[in-house]
Amino acid sequence: MKKIEAPTLELAYAQAAAEFGCSVTMLQVEIMQFPSKGVLGLFKKSAIIIANLPQHASSVSSDITPSIDESPKTTQIEMEELVLGDEFYEQADDFVEEIGDEEFYEISADECADEVREQINHLFKDICFDINAVEVSVYDENTLLIEFTGPDAALMIG
Repeated sequence: MKKIEAPTLELAYAQAAAEFGCSVTMLQVEIMQFPSKGVLGLFKKSAIIIANLPQHASSVSSDITPSIDESPKTTQIEMEELVLGDEFYEQADDFVEEIGDEEFYEISADECADEVREQINHLFKDICFDINAVEVSVYDENTLLIEFTGPDAALMIG
């Protein structure tokens, strides 16, 4: 168990990991004091933590010995990602086949603009911002123009 003081929590965590010779995720940390900038540099506080390396984590970290090997190896995590990736694509193929049987319908751009206008106005009707009704129009074949107006419109856009 070590008490560590640093200007920020990030630096305190990094210093603790360096002192214990392990990853930050292996540490058990209790924050004693959060850092504060103070007022005009006065009353500035550093971060203070108490870090501990649990017994099971210390045995794991001591078992890991770096080795230099020129041959490329695939780690266990990479292997799991490869397996999960294959399963994902197999499931995606099944999903595409299911969608292929359904029938789709097309709506015009004007109908889409009307539906979007209705839904946005319904969504924003009870908000605390002072905005007028939202206007939606067709800009081109693939784009809708949505216009917010009113005293608080800039707040909605930002």
